[in-house]
Amino acid sequence: MHFPHSPNLFTGLMLAALALTNPVIHAENVIVKDSFTNNDFTRKTGDKLHGTPPEQAPPASFTNAVWNVTAARNATVFSSNGSVITDADRSTSEARIALPSPSSIITVSARVIPTSSDWVAVGFLATATPPPATTASNWLAKDHTGALIWIYLRPGGSWALFANGTQKQLLVGTPASYPSILFKPDAPLTIGVSYDPANRRARPFIRDDESGVEANLFSRDNGWIDTRLPADVKIGAAGFRINSTTTSIAGKASVDDFLVTEAGAGVLRFTQLPPDIRKQILPGTPRSSDRIDASPFGIHTTIMNEGGTPQFVEKMVSLISDAGFKWAVDYLAHARTDGMTPEQVAQKYATLPERCTDYARRLQSAKVNLLVRLDPFPWTPHGKEAAYDYTPGSQDMKKASAFTRAVIRQLKPYTRHWQIWNEPNLGNATPYITPENYVKLFSQIATVIRSEQPDAILYGPGTAMLQCLADRPYPWIPRALAAGLLDHVEVFTFHPYRQPAVRENIPEHASEFAPWQIWKTYENQIADLRTKMRAHVKPGRELPPLAATEDGLPDLINGAGEQQISWIVAAKYELRRALLDFRLGINPRTLFCLYRPITDPFYNEQSSYSIVTADYQKKPAYNAAQNLHAILDSSYTRADNIPVSITPVVSASRVANAAAPRGPIQIHSYRKDHGAFEELLVFYWSAESGSDTHPRYPAILRIDEPGWLAPLKIDLMSMPVRRPAKAPIEIIDSRFVDRRDPEPLAAHFTGNDTGGVTIDPIDVRDYPLLIKWVRLK
Repeated sequence: MHFPHSPNLFTGLMLAALALTNPVIHAENVIVKDSFTNNDFTRKTGDKLHGTPPEQAPPASFTNAVWNVTAARNATVFSSNGSVITDADRSTSEARIALPSPSSIITVSARVIPTSSDWVAVGFLATATPPPATTASNWLAKDHTGALIWIYLRPGGSWALFANGTQKQLLVGTPASYPSILFKPDAPLTIGVSYDPANRRARPFIRDDESGVEANLFSRDNGWIDTRLPADVKIGAAGFRINSTTTSIAGKASVDDFLVTEAGAGVLRFTQLPPDIRKQILPGTPRSSDRIDASPFGIHTTIMNEGGTPQFVEKMVSLISDAGFKWAVDYLAHARTDGMTPEQVAQKYATLPERCTDYARRLQSAKVNLLVRLDPFPWTPHGKEAAYDYTPGSQDMKKASAFTRAVIRQLKPYTRHWQIWNEPNLGNATPYITPENYVKLFSQIATVIRSEQPDAILYGPGTAMLQCLADRPYPWIPRALAAGLLDHVEVFTFHPYRQPAVRENIPEHASEFAPWQIWKTYENQIADLRTKMRAHVKPGRELPPLAATEDGLPDLINGAGEQQISWIVAAKYELRRALLDFRLGINPRTLFCLYRPITDPFYNEQSSYSIVTADYQKKPAYNAAQNLHAILDSSYTRADNIPVSITPVVSASRVANAAAPRGPIQIHSYRKDHGAFEELLVFYWSAESGSDTHPRYPAILRIDEPGWLAPLKIDLMSMPVRRPAKAPIEIIDSRFVDRRDPEPLAAHFTGNDTGGVTIDPIDVRDYPLLIKWVRLK
């Protein structure tokens, strides 16, 4: 949604700090805000607006804040696209909401489409509850029970400003009055009026939210005109009116993004920052990989080992780059070579399939880091230990070395990142490779790699989950550490899948078996892993960094027709898992997988990990990852010392149908120094089981530290979603539309000795939302 801003007063030190770059700086307090967005509780399509609280109401001390529809009460409803309409032909609608009487400049605005109406208007009134004897035309009344000051827009773009109902027409004009804005029939425009009760002047304006251009409609005195209203007239409400004709068609005219703000000692808004600061703040627009200097976010593919045409390879790299992934993990496995000599193995792999180098070259051109997993022995059936001889000089090790050497020689122009084998602990209590044998294997293969590429970075062991950190069912990681793994590995890798893949196994759980009681949380588990590793690091060596080289969720539909992880839930959980790994310094952090060409894409568990479909449609998880990569990278550092708190609001007197989050609220804060200013990112969500719809929990956000300004909200689940043409029914909210613009929020000073700021209210959801802040130096 587009949220307009209005001119207000801004004084004090901040004005002085910004005077050189932007001499006219104002701040504003939001009194009422309503984007008329639908939800699944009180704002469903077709529900009446009458009696509904706005999304943001006046302060808690002012409780009479619900919409009062005074004309077409039954026909004034929420539309399917998040606006208010009349659902009856030839029906005039009028709605009001009570306000505290303003003591400073107050502004009302709304985004309107006047199609098929006579006109659509916004304005201020004396009361939200007109006398019972008045008629539907009360807005037009001239006895101060109508609209005190108001502006309308007609379908052809003409407009007028009135005072005291229709008693005084103060201004009138056409699109020629706002030449900087291109008027297009049926396209929305924001109309509004500011009123200064101190001198009873008004400033009407029209704004195009797409371009950000705002036009004053009065050509003199900075847009302010004398209203000639009596001094004793007091504003007590704001509202809108859709004025119909005998030919008006239901649903054509609409009102959206209704906003009332008042000047005061509020916090500077994002739209009021100097342009040279605003342009340095990432707005959430997707970034390609080559526009990101460094990031831990990666994606797994299976091209090198499992195949793909040149066209397929090109498409995969395009999808990786468009999503802003900075790492790609792929693999090459030693196939069956029974009866072959080491020399024959070397000859077999002397020339890799062309797709391998083609893929590596394309990734390099796209500025994507490549990590190659090497499986140096052929895979044998699981369930028992692989019967290989790991003794130096054995035929098995000679073959493994020949395979490794051939691969390194061909791919070392494109990468120096190599993981040695994959999930050696498969089988749990009866692992595929014992920890001791894995360390023997790793040390020998590492020697081969470093002989070919001295600056190679070696990763391992890539364990299946992290349950193997515990004594049961088998302490694979502790035994590998005791066998000297950290003497050889440079990046310790694992696959933190959460099993089983059910909704109640939330991302914040540890990567362990149900009932998830050993570590309970993923953060506790990673802390335990680092503690155990630290005990085995030799003096003079640093603790190896951690990397997750696989992690993902299957969205398969099982034989009972159940889909535990729907597309929407998979996207929410991916955001939560990725942010947890980012916070814990896990780099790279790899999502499995982009697309794996396996048959039965909706019923095969392995293929259902893919985040694009067989015809390359992007699942919500792809779009969610793209949204995250657009605003977070390695240039941001943890800011746990910033005192950010979020407190749920469960008082019915504050917010209708308020409910407490079903999980603990997670807050992740990061900062970046831009030189002239600091940027703060605050991600927050409820750590609860994900839903296919979006529960909204009202809360209050506080930062008890001075200087933070210009909050900007970005919704990481805002995305285009299309149903695959040949897919079974998926649980997708069809109301998702193209990505919303970031939403500038209004914050207030807390008024305590911390000099902090607060936003009241915000929504907490079951997926991460982001609020950005700026602090000037």
